Amino acid sequence: MAALVTGVVALAACGGGDEDVADIRELAEASTEEITVGISMYVLVDDIENPDPAISSKRSEEELTVILAGMNQIWGQANIRLELDTLDTIEVDPDVLAQVARGNIRAFFDKLGGSIPFTVTGPGSSLISGFYTKRVGGSNGISPLGTGWYMVIDEPSVFDRRVSSHEVGHILGLQHTGADRGRLLYSGTNGTTLTREEITLTRYVLTELLKARR
Repeated sequence: MAALVTGVVALAACGGGDEDVADIRELAEASTEEITVGISMYVLVDDIENPDPAISSKRSEEELTVILAGMNQIWGQANIRLELDTLDTIEVDPDVLAQVARGNIRAFFDKLGGSIPFTVTGPGSSLISGFYTKRVGGSNGISPLGTGWYMVIDEPSVFDRRVSSHEVGHILGLQHTGADRGRLLYSGTNGTTLTREEITLTRYVLTELLKARR
């Protein structure tokens, strides 16, 4: 599956017109019905009862549902719907959150399946998982390659729904573009548009990822 995604990403970078891109487009456009994918969203805090505002997210679970609605408006361009599987606030060791705030997200992902509930990453987990935290170094958000997970900070420089959707784009095989500030994959703007090639490729990748989970 990693090879498939890598290959599709490389084709996307070609910008279309390639014979292989045309073949993928034909496969992806053969079916235009809505594709539904499960997503879980988590607020990260050091203590649920008394979170430390210096390292814990200040977001509420209700706020994440609003972000998800905005994400579905954006991904509606591709007729992709993100369906909420799990919405939760989870406790993370304070030292881990402090490391994440400094940009060391490996400290967090090393705990998945350990002190962080296995259901977050186990066989029954969502295809996409979003973690909302105080800070992640100097980034608005990040999606470690090949994980299906993303992180978004409390106060990004762009709209919450946009940075979350941008990171989902990476999970679905898209790379950054420098061609148009109005596009979702242009880094650091409030652009939300997807090109025809991006729509086709994300639908193709998502379909294959869902098949692999059955």
